[in-house]
Amino acid sequence: MWRIVRGVLWVVKGVLLAIALAALAFWPWSYGHGGWIRLLRCTLGPDRVVVREFAAAWQNGRIGVYETRQTITGRNFTLARHLVESQGTDWSLGIRWGTPWMMTDLGLHEWGPINWNPATWVDNDDQNSTRLLSLPCWLLSLSTALWPLASRLIRRRSRGRRLARAGCCAKCGYDLRASPDRCPECGALPEVNG
Repeated sequence: MWRIVRGVLWVVKGVLLAIALAALAFWPWSYGHGGWIRLLRCTLGPDRVVVREFAAAWQNGRIGVYETRQTITGRNFTLARHLVESQGTDWSLGIRWGTPWMMTDLGLHEWGPINWNPATWVDNDDQNSTRLLSLPCWLLSLSTALWPLASRLIRRRSRGRRLARAGCCAKCGYDLRASPDRCPECGALPEVNG
């Protein structure tokens, strides 16, 4: 069981490091290359059309995710119904280039470099809700790499201490009982605990 848990943790740490490296590489590119990837689905009911949208957007060193839900029941219902009937109700995926509307100032709440906007409003009898979270690419990279790198450093230090307590070289693990002054394998000096 412990092997499975360690394996899952190893995979999670690998995914987090991959996200960190991708965000770091994506950071300079996002200046001048704004856009978003959108997943959209429309559901047709007898008296309403529900539009759900999930997206990831980027622009000027920031990356964000958002979710919107629009329930159309007002005067736009007939137009929306015809649009859904012509396009279908399956999920559609799209990529757009340019300035993402969700990354512009929409009355965002700020907490340091992190912006968010939970908003709900009614427009022409249509109910709208949006949830947005955006942060700088450098912060995404730092926050996703922190746990994997810190756990790696902690494991390395604890392994070195464990080997030193067992009378082995902290760097290569060679048995130092016969030569306690210097490791004959790698030449490292043993740690002096004082």
